[in-house]
Amino acid sequence: MKISGQVIDSKGEGLPLANITITTGEKAEKLGVVADLDGNFTTENDLIKPDSIFRISYVGFIPKFLKASELAGKKITLMESAEQLREVVVFSKPIRTAKQSSSALKTHIQNNKFAYAGIGGLLGLFLIVKSIKK
Repeated sequence: MKISGQVIDSKGEGLPLANITITTGEKAEKLGVVADLDGNFTTENDLIKPDSIFRISYVGFIPKFLKASELAGKKITLMESAEQLREVVVFSKPIRTAKQSSSALKTHIQNNKFAYAGIGGLLGLFLIVKSIKK
């Protein structure tokens, strides 16, 4: 079955690189497509059935769950999520090599069991941002 459509915000603007992922069947969480820069998407696969459920998501927006039969050329409007961070923790550690930074990150994430970790390297600093929902 072929699915297609456009992911938009409440103002009608396309959401670039939105995620459309199947959540049911043997390919659950393994089959999907990313929207283009205007929010348009299309994919075709024999494993997609009319009752297959897809999650349409975009960072900062509330995801929607729709059947494949509901995605035939439609515009899917996602609403902004108004979640507030309760806490943001930033810690830094000097980085010497990429190999050292990877193992340090892996150890730190395993020890702290992050719900979400934003990772970046800036001017020799190893940054981890930890956020917890209120």
